Amino acid sequence: MHATLMLRQAVTLCPKGIGTIFGDRRRSWTEIGERVPRMAAALRGFGVRDGAFVAVLAMNSDRYLELFFAIPWAGGALAPMNVRWSVEENAYALDDCSAIVLCVDEHYADQAQILRGRFPGLRAVIYIGEGETPEGMVAYEALIEAHAPAEDADRRGDDLYAVFYTGGTTGRPKGVAMSHDAAGKVQKNILRETYRRSTQD
Repeated sequence: MHATLMLRQAVTLCPKGIGTIFGDRRRSWTEIGERVPRMAAALRGFGVRDGAFVAVLAMNSDRYLELFFAIPWAGGALAPMNVRWSVEENAYALDDCSAIVLCVDEHYADQAQILRGRFPGLRAVIYIGEGETPEGMVAYEALIEAHAPAEDADRRGDDLYAVFYTGGTTGRPKGVAMSHDAAGKVQKNILRETYRRSTQD
């Protein structure tokens, strides 16, 4: 099992089915299947491979969902930051996982600027939000347009897919690891429901 398998199956089973709706944007699974390998190629250009972490500090969006596939497609691992945490708490998580890329939207652009100043090891801050890209960040859509599709790194089984940080109510937050095997089992149920709905439309 592996996390990118769901995307491959969704493109095969529901090519014209709507995969994401965000504001006025609607994208089919085929469109998502074309965008994800391009974003993966961009991430590899920043050194994301062999389980290197990409942190994401953003609200839910269509681009965030694409990153759930693009990061492992590149060979990396996902580290979602907590949108309710302070700069100090997210700085701890960022340091703990040694993320080399940070993706951020308009809601957390200011916090990202602070985090970037504290972590010179960050190779890029990618803007996945709406509107103009803040100074010093790289636009998500521009990266997709600029890169040819990359081959899937095909991480699977016990390979690390993501680390989710706990609340840390009794001390420092702890990273909870999820393997590709575990992620694939969750996604299998999601795909089954997606296919059921698409055949009813």
